Amino acid sequence: MDSYTDFELGWFAGLLEGEGCFAFAGKEKGTPIVQLCMTDEDVVRRAAGLFKARSVRIHARSANWKTSYVAYWGGDLALKIMALVKPYMGKRRQAKIDELLGQSAARKGHNGSAHRSSKLKEEYIPLIRHLLQHTTAARIARICGVSDTTIYNIKIGKTWKHVIS
Repeated sequence: MDSYTDFELGWFAGLLEGEGCFAFAGKEKGTPIVQLCMTDEDVVRRAAGLFKARSVRIHARSANWKTSYVAYWGGDLALKIMALVKPYMGKRRQAKIDELLGQSAARKGHNGSAHRSSKLKEEYIPLIRHLLQHTTAARIARICGVSDTTIYNIKIGKTWKHVIS
């Protein structure tokens, strides 16, 4: 993550204090998020650019309400943002950030074979990576009883990255 000045962090923290949200979202509420939602498009776009938001969405409400603009940060980037802005936040927001950072750390312990639906074990991963140099992901997947996508994700480092070969 880039380095930021105290002014930039304070400015962003002020926006989040008033117009932000820190939570878990996504499938099974497992992805940490930071969200900024307000009616000032230029401010939302500036924050989105400064902190590399995935996108700025337009949130149109009823005819009586102004259009809102939403910037969203998820996953590890959201956790890094939370840690960066925490010192600038009020007590209530600091407590929420502490809660989310703690829950996220606890959830990270449920990766690999500790995950409830895992069919693989850590000790298989170095062998799978070696076999990928000599055969197809589809063939390895059939042998292991998992999907081609599971093996491909191991190959590209998207999953099982905690296992060093």
